[in-house]
Amino acid sequence: MKRLFIAHLLPVEYYPLMINFIEELEYEPDAQVMVFSTHNNMGREVVNSSTVGIKRTENYAFTKQPILKIWRLFLLVLKSFWQAIKTKPDVIMYFEPHSAITAYLYMRLVNPKVRLYIHNYEYYSKNDFLEPNMVSVRWFHYLETSYLYKKATWISQTNAARLKFFHEDYPFVEKDNLKIVPNYPPKKWLKFKNPIKTQIEKLRLLYIGSLSFENTYIREIVDFVNHNKNDVSLTIYGFNVKDDVKTYLENQVDDIVKFHDNGIPYNDIPKIAGQFNVGLILYKAHNINFKYNAPNKLFEYLACNLSVWLPNVMQGCRPYLDATSRPVITAIDFEALDLNSIENFKKSLTLPFAQKVYTSQEALKPLKQHLLAS
Repeated sequence: MKRLFIAHLLPVEYYPLMINFIEELEYEPDAQVMVFSTHNNMGREVVNSSTVGIKRTENYAFTKQPILKIWRLFLLVLKSFWQAIKTKPDVIMYFEPHSAITAYLYMRLVNPKVRLYIHNYEYYSKNDFLEPNMVSVRWFHYLETSYLYKKATWISQTNAARLKFFHEDYPFVEKDNLKIVPNYPPKKWLKFKNPIKTQIEKLRLLYIGSLSFENTYIREIVDFVNHNKNDVSLTIYGFNVKDDVKTYLENQVDDIVKFHDNGIPYNDIPKIAGQFNVGLILYKAHNINFKYNAPNKLFEYLACNLSVWLPNVMQGCRPYLDATSRPVITAIDFEALDLNSIENFKKSLTLPFAQKVYTSQEALKPLKQHLLAS
């Protein structure tokens, strides 16, 4: 039996891929799994497991007082390292550079021969690590580039474009060790048979995710809805919503723009999706990471039989555009929205339906097989 230790020092509840990975490992007879993470501070439904051990401590990033922040960082590093020692893993895996310190200490001080796996949810350019809010992460990343990348058996990104950028930044990493693990929803979502509508009276838009005026087209889509309130409505389940956006949305007319500021539990998404027609992606693609992103919400909306409107500036979504079958996936200019967007969607209702199946089981299978290999 393989002993697997996962360092995920960001709250697991914020990352659908990790939620699904824990579920995939729950009933794996060949693995004994321990996850070390931190408490979430946004009221997310806590992820638990009857068979996968999950230990948590406070996250230093949520602390504003400098001395307390440093103390919590020290405790986080110490506790995660101690848990790794107790687990005595055959395999250690960490997610994002934020979690690199645990693997580094374990390999340097305990077992340099443990098999190492790394997954990145985001692509960070070298300039990203120079941002003022990345001080500790910049140090952790130095441990990656100076040691961990050379030791890793597996380093993955969520899509081919991001992986290409990563390899250009770190050409010394063996190409055969570079992998892709997309961020897809679980197969169980497909059991929710949301109705396939052939006609609508009013277009119902759904948005789930984080929001800021700087990085999303939230103002543009709300203005569009308010100017066409007889033809369209918008429902938002917000996570990590900036205060000015929150105030803006709370001042909207509730039956036109409905705002749920406490978000929605991840596995409840398919339960409510049947009320809507189109799922929205609103990122402005303000950096390379977002420009070449194919976000988890794209595949989650599709799993729920929702058509998708996404910004035409998101290059990472272009391979998935589809105007030949429902659900349609359409690139939209959110700065020039008009009634044509609604009319074009209504016309698409005559297209044949073709289930677009992207599942976490499919995405995680190569990783799981590799982890458990002798």
